[in-house]
Amino acid sequence: MREIREYNMNGTIILGVDNGYGNVKTAHRVFPTGIMKCDSEPVLSKEYIEYEGAYYIIGEGHKGFVADKQEDDDTYILTLAAIAKELEARGLTEARIHLAVGLPLKWVQAQRDSFKQYLTRKRYVSLKYRKVNYLIEIVDCTVMPQGYAAVAENLKDFKGMNLLVDVGNGTMNVMYLNNSRPIESKSWTEKLGVNQCFIRIQNRIMDRTGTKLPDEIINDFLRYGDADACESYLSAMKQVAEAMGFKSADDMLVNIGSGKENPMHVANRMLKILVDKGTEEAEKPLVGMSASSTGKMPPMLTSVKRPKKHETHASNGVVVRGIDDVLVRLSRCCNPVPGDKIIGFVTRGRGVSVHREDCPNAVELKQHPERIIEVHWEDSVPDAIYNVEIIVEALDRMNLLIDVASVLSEYGANMLNVSSTTHRDGMAEMRFLFQISDISKIERILSKLQAVEGVFDARRMMPGNASK
Repeated sequence: MREIREYNMNGTIILGVDNGYGNVKTAHRVFPTGIMKCDSEPVLSKEYIEYEGAYYIIGEGHKGFVADKQEDDDTYILTLAAIAKELEARGLTEARIHLAVGLPLKWVQAQRDSFKQYLTRKRYVSLKYRKVNYLIEIVDCTVMPQGYAAVAENLKDFKGMNLLVDVGNGTMNVMYLNNSRPIESKSWTEKLGVNQCFIRIQNRIMDRTGTKLPDEIINDFLRYGDADACESYLSAMKQVAEAMGFKSADDMLVNIGSGKENPMHVANRMLKILVDKGTEEAEKPLVGMSASSTGKMPPMLTSVKRPKKHETHASNGVVVRGIDDVLVRLSRCCNPVPGDKIIGFVTRGRGVSVHREDCPNAVELKQHPERIIEVHWEDSVPDAIYNVEIIVEALDRMNLLIDVASVLSEYGANMLNVSSTTHRDGMAEMRFLFQISDISKIERILSKLQAVEGVFDARRMMPGNASK
């Protein structure tokens, strides 16, 4: 067992607990931020604590994202579990504890006092972990900005301007340091993290294959570079990593987390490999899953006969000539809207996929003319909603994201996803995916965004063409 590095003050152990959205971390223990309350003692699990007459299985599943960690007792119980696990590592059953915890930069000022009260609600706490009794005295609690603890001991070494980025599971915290002093006006929190990359991969695979990849499989791959899944998914991620110049998928994921690579771009490249080279394999059930459990539709047409007098009218406003009752899907890689020139492509098992004519993926699809089918926009479709993805390039400044988001809100855009990257030259690149029913507003939105202070360009996204 490795040596325990202990911080104490007059017999009180200073114990850091990172209540992350993915994992709870202490100096010597890490476990998933999951909790399940039981009325009776668990039979199969040993990872539980007994507290105030109830049993809590720790580390099972994941707690969803919440802006306020005090909205229920879960964070408190998980903190008690973290203390018990840390004391177990130290061979202690009784201890005086001074907690050191963190909150996202965006919320630390408003929630610091209440979060401290939340965690110190009881001075003396008695609980049982792994059938061992623990007596804990929580004497105080210090709440710091997330990420700051990583440099607090060595602030004197940070000369000039430095950027501290804490990429977590649910949030990313950014802090500027000027000669060791944090600049509060240039510190912020984005609701972006590893979980967003995770969801992107999962949703895209579900969209293209009809298969929901279990969380455990994606997690294993992200952590270890391998997983118990069909080879097509594993090879896709590895090929994407190699194609982008990374030595491994781990290197690729580090670059995603640091903002050097866009998760959507990576997911699109991975799915291109899946669709073009691994379709047949991808349609097989995952290990441990039957074909009926995947929720996939049965294969449709691989070739097309085109009677002249038949049409399919889709709810998204696309008319397909030559086929009755076929699933029509607007491709997410280019998000076509009425007014765009479009082509249809008959897929294996997923109906007709509709792309913009100038979409790079459509160029490749045209190499299979036997599967191209005529499509066009219907004159009018009531209640239709379209996905639009745009990129905004601007000089980074305070409240830039707020100003841009307010424009989108003004025109009734329903935001689905936001990502932001700041480059060394002070330029910010923001990408927005939103839903809108009135497509005539798109040009007005782009025009209004270009008038925002510091914005150099605002345009619709195209796969593989994020920058000019």
